[in-house]
Amino acid sequence: MAPLSNQQFKAFVGIDWADTKHDICLQQAGDDKREFDCIPHQVTRINEWAKALHQRFGGPIAIALELARGADRLCVAKTCVLHPIPDQPRNAREVP
Repeated sequence: MAPLSNQQFKAFVGIDWADTKHDICLQQAGDDKREFDCIPHQVTRINEWAKALHQRFGGPIAIALELARGADRLCVAKTCVLHPIPDQPRNAREVP
């Protein structure tokens, strides 16, 4: 696998992972437009979302998760590969 700095991603996804729902921001590579969505915390719905994302873009897709806790208990669909990102300050979601 290529280092992240050399990887050409098809899309970028940010997920605010919570106990009951997950807020999603999606941006296709080379496009300024962002799409927003929310999916419930249900294995079948998360799996459907991940499969649809893979069908739409193929890969690779960069996914960043904001987790308040429980990162060691996270289970992601087989089509996704996650790279850990060092902790960021709480205001990291603010875009300059």
